[in-house]
Amino acid sequence: LIAYRRRHDNLIHRAIETTFQSEIGGEWNMFVYINKVEYAEHVVLAKGDLSSTDPMMVRMHSVNVFDDILAMEGARSDLISQSMGMIAEEGRGLIVLIRETRDTILSDMLVRKTKKIDHPEGLREYGVGAQILLDLGVKDMVLLSNIEKKIVGLEGYGLRIVETKPVPHGKVK
Repeated sequence: LIAYRRRHDNLIHRAIETTFQSEIGGEWNMFVYINKVEYAEHVVLAKGDLSSTDPMMVRMHSVNVFDDILAMEGARSDLISQSMGMIAEEGRGLIVLIRETRDTILSDMLVRKTKKIDHPEGLREYGVGAQILLDLGVKDMVLLSNIEKKIVGLEGYGLRIVETKPVPHGKVK
């Protein structure tokens, strides 16, 4: 089913490509992808030669306003900057920032944060993320993640995780 949908369903459209300067790693390429089904814009930060067939460092990151921007207690606000630092040091890689599309995502996240409800992470938009990776030429990846887990169905997209590397916490050096 996944192989069929990969060939026939196109959920994304690359809308914008640009470059930007960052305090972490200097110049980066930025791509904005549109999810055509549930209109949402997703951002990719890219560094280095994306055309190489060697495994590429990849951070898939579900954007959370409270953690990533406001750095609420227990936040993971350094994961993006740390991932950028790892990729800059490697010289090549991607960070895919996936936005949730549910109408109540902010209030749901805030309730979980303020009531300290432990919420198991649900399935992200793997199909959208996989299509973004394929559009950028990724096949084999070194996943930057602090959670070791098997992602079901990646093989149907022709994607393979060859290694998982943890993302350290703290300020980028």
